[in-house]
Amino acid sequence: MNKEFIPYEQALELKELGLLTYKKDNDFGLLYKGSDIPSILYQQAFRWFREKHGLDYEITYAGKKGEYHAFVDEYIYGNNGSSPSIFSYEEAELACLKKLIEIVKNK
Repeated sequence: MNKEFIPYEQALELKELGLLTYKKDNDFGLLYKGSDIPSILYQQAFRWFREKHGLDYEITYAGKKGEYHAFVDEYIYGNNGSSPSIFSYEEAELACLKKLIEIVKNK
């Protein structure tokens, strides 16, 4: 179940970017231990980037066992339109999330 929630560091960055004030019902349920930062699902974060900022992501299977590529909107990781191979789907999700945060911070 922990794989469903984004890491605390990215949750804090998303709070600073306004994700928590954007959510209409503000009902995220769980809090990070010893913090007032809600535990945020990857699904919630990705939806917020799509709806609020018009940014999307794509994770594709690299054709090798357990390797994935991460793409973010028109911003692409790596060379020649693909990311370096990322060895798990979860690592690809985190790479996309970090890139989306970077894009919004730099706007």
